[in-house]
Amino acid sequence: MTSTIKTLVLASCVVTAFAGRSARAQDYDGSYSNERWDDYSWSDPSMQTGVGVGVMVGGGVTGFTNREARNVTSDIGGLWDARVSLGTHVPIGIEASYVGTAQEIRGVFGGPEATMIGTTAEGDLRWNILPHMMFTPYLFAGVGWQRFSIDDRRFVFSSTSLNRRDDLLEVPLGGGLSYRFAGFVAEARGTFRATTNEDLIINPITGSAAKMHNWEGSLQVGAEF
Repeated sequence: MTSTIKTLVLASCVVTAFAGRSARAQDYDGSYSNERWDDYSWSDPSMQTGVGVGVMVGGGVTGFTNREARNVTSDIGGLWDARVSLGTHVPIGIEASYVGTAQEIRGVFGGPEATMIGTTAEGDLRWNILPHMMFTPYLFAGVGWQRFSIDDRRFVFSSTSLNRRDDLLEVPLGGGLSYRFAGFVAEARGTFRATTNEDLIINPITGSAAKMHNWEGSLQVGAEF
C-alpha cells in the first residue's frame, strides 16, 4: 500500500512539473531574463515570425550641423517618422523608414518667414547588440534619399541665396535603445545623416552650396510580432 502511494505521489510530481513547464512555454509573454544576454541565436520562439517584425511611429527634433545652414534656418525643427523593421530579435536586421521634418526659414530684410519641409526615405542594416533581451541597444547604417523644399509663395527668393528645393543622397548613421515587452515596443534613437549633392543654400560671396548634414533625436512606439 505504501509503495503504491509513493508511486502515485512521484507520478503526480512529474505530471505537475511537465504541465507547468508546458504552460510557461505556451503563455510566454515576450519578457527576457538576464540569463539570455549572451544568446545570439537567429530565431526567437517568443515571436510569431520567429525573428521579430516591428512597426513603429514617433516624432522628435532635428537640425543642421553646418553653420551656414543654421544661419538661414531655425536651430531646431520638428520631426515625425514611421518605420518597419525585420529582424528585431536576431543579431542583424533591416529597416525601412519614412521621415518628415519641418523647419523655419528666417525672413530676409524684415520679409515673411517660410517653412522648409524635409522628406526622407531610407533603408539600413541594424545590429541588435542584445537581441533576446527586454532592453537592447542597437547600431545602424544605411543609405537613402532626402528632399528639402520651400513652397511658401510669400517668400522672396530673389532677395535670398536659396533655391526652392533640393534632392540629396544621404547616409544615416546612429544608434538607439529598444524596450520590448509582450508585443509592445518603445525606442529612443539618435541619427546623423551625411548628405551630398547639395544646392539649396548658396553662399552669395563664394557661390558654394552649404552642406546639409543633419541630425535627429526621436522617440518611437509600436508593436512587434
